[in-house]
Amino acid sequence: AGALPDVDFPDAQFGAIIASRVLHFLNGEDVKATAHKMHRWLKPGGKLFLIVDSPYTGPWAKQAADYERRKAAGEDWPGYFDNYADFLSPNTDAAQHPSFINPMDPDILQRVCEAAGFVTLDCRFLKGATKWSTEKTHAGIVAEKV
Repeated sequence: AGALPDVDFPDAQFGAIIASRVLHFLNGEDVKATAHKMHRWLKPGGKLFLIVDSPYTGPWAKQAADYERRKAAGEDWPGYFDNYADFLSPNTDAAQHPSFINPMDPDILQRVCEAAGFVTLDCRFLKGATKWSTEKTHAGIVAEKV
């Protein structure tokens, strides 16, 4: 048991890694550190499967225009908001939620993975499985360590 980005494993330990709906709970530096660790943990030819919440879903979707503005301005982490509690519905216990959120789109995922040494095999928006889902609920990437 462990928590990202602090958990560690031996080099070339795994043939595949999947992290679904995890990385958007890390700040930018921790996302980068985690991607580099995952690259190190994979055997050559190993596959990485990541799914993150996008800026177009959840209570922070109301900030999508701000996300797009920040991304267009070249911010590395345009989805990082350190005021998660501000997005919650009234009567929601903010103590049960993280203090920040860092949703990403496919461009951000691809940039992070390729900077860590991965080759992108597929990267796109994904539809979620709930009745509230849209075509851009999540961002996903399949990448390979060559």
